[in-house]
Parts: sequence; C-alpha cells; structure tokens
Amino acid sequence: MPNNLNILSNNQRLSDSLLWDLQRRFFESSGVNAWRNEIVPQYITSNPHIAHAYAHTIFGYLRDIADTLDRTQPVYIVELGSGSGRLAYHVLKVLWDFFDISTLRDVPLTYVLTDFSQSTLEFWRTHPQLQAWVESGKLDFALFDAESSTTIDLVHADVCLSADTLKNPVIFIANYFFDGLRSDVFRLQYGDLQESLLTLLAPDGVDAHNPTILDQLEMRYHHHTVTTDYYANPDYNALLDFYLAMLDLTYLVFPMGSLDCIGRLLQMTNNRFFMLTGDKGYHHMYDLMSRGEPTMKMHGSFSMMVNYHVIGEY
Repeated sequence: MPNNLNILSNNQRLSDSLLWDLQRRFFESSGVNAWRNEIVPQYITSNPHIAHAYAHTIFGYLRDIADTLDRTQPVYIVELGSGSGRLAYHVLKVLWDFFDISTLRDVPLTYVLTDFSQSTLEFWRTHPQLQAWVESGKLDFALFDAESSTTIDLVHADVCLSADTLKNPVIFIANYFFDGLRSDVFRLQYGDLQESLLTLLAPDGVDAHNPTILDQLEMRYHHHTVTTDYYANPDYNALLDFYLAMLDLTYLVFPMGSLDCIGRLLQMTNNRFFMLTGDKGYHHMYDLMSRGEPTMKMHGSFSMMVNYHVIGEY
C-alpha cells in the first residue's frame, strides 16, 4: 500500500460504507446546484424523449384501470428523487397536452415532485415555470427520503399520502433513482457465497467528512464466505439462495436499499402502485454472468449499475 494512503474504513459491507454518508452530504450541501452547474448529468436523464415515453405510458396505464378508479379521489404521480425538476416539467407539458381532452379528463391527477433536501424543494416551490401547475392543483411537492420515509406529506394540499388515505393506485417514477441507493456486493464462486467487504483509502490530509473527496478514494474489496441467511429479511435471503443456485464465477450487486424503499412504498400504498423506472443497469439473467468487481461512476456524487433482475424477482 502506498505510504500516502490512509485507511478511512476497513472491511465494511458496501451498504454500511462511508460512501453513502458522503453522497448524502454532497446533495445536502449542493442542492439544485448539483444539476444547475452540470456536476451531475442532467440531459441524458431528463430529456423530452424520456418524458414523452413516460407520459404516454402513464396515460395508457390509467386507461387500462379506468373502470376501477375512484374518480372522487386524486390519482398521484410521485416522482422519486426529482433533482432539478426538469423531467417533471417535460412530463407535465406532454401529459396535459392531451389529458384534458381525453376520456380521462374527469380523473383528478396530481404530479408530486420529491427530494430529501429542503433547499431543493424550496427551489421548485419558487420556480416561475412551475407556478401555473401548482395553482391549478396539478403539481405539488413533498420531502421524501428513500432510506426512511413511510409516508409522503404534500406541501400545498396538506395531505399525507399513506395506506389510510390513498384510495387509488399510485404511479411512481423512479428515473435515475435506484443507481444512487445502498447496495451490497457478493462474489459467487464454485457454489460458495462470499460477501465482498469494502476498504476505503484516501490520500494524507483528506477530510473524511468532506463530500468532495469521493473521486480521491481508492476502493478495495476483500471476500469472506457467508451463508444465505445473511439478512434479517427472509425474502432477501431467498433471493441470495436463488442466485447462488443460478450463477457462478461472478459478482452480484444486491440492491438492498432499493428493495427496502420498494417495500415501504408497498406498505404505503396497500400494495397498489405502478412504477416506471429508467436507469443504467442489468435486467436479464445473462447480464449477471461473468461480471467482475463492480465499479462506481463519479460525478460529484456516484452511481452504480442497477441490478433490475433482483428488483424484478423481488
């Protein structure tokens, strides 16, 4: 090990790593400037093409379930981790170009922008291009923390979205959202399940609490054999059993933070939601074969490839 590198954390589960605390501090300190200053990629995640696809898919879903809707109660479209709000702006424009002249025009529809940062929420609340939708009741805002929130409290409507209050299915948009949530890493080798524990190293003098150090960190994995009785959640352990039987000589990114979040959304909505999600990731079993150690893309914060196959099996 080079003399100028110090150990910041040693042999931790990836999900327990200091990395996630640094990530949260980055977004808390940067707020909307993370996107405004083009530190975090924006156009690729929030362009009119994606918005058009989402808007038409939402309309198609609502048309499919139209006969089951309680039209005296709102249908909420909740965007998780809305960032700059640019995607919402494009979706709103496309959706209401045709929604108000469709056969669903009597369905009360509200789009909800969410983030865990109060400063980002305040940015949306005062943005001039969003005010007309707010005043018409078609747009609202809420704080939502993917790691802990069990309800969603709307700012303008003063309504708490929960299992007790929701009368219709909720439509969630998780657009470039799961790639920044906590994950664990396992190595599967000749029928052996190994946890990949992360050691973080940084140059001398680096402040371990400063989120700008992310791109200076060196990451090393060490592997230890474990059993599939790994998590407190038996559903997660059943998934580990499944992948151990199906895969070999590969690394498995296990998106436990995403599964935790989805589990709370299921409880919040009485198991009735429709989720649209787009991200960089893997969704076929063959995508998971012969993978090397997972890497992270640094862009002020960091992101990982999303294991959509695990999310789908869950």
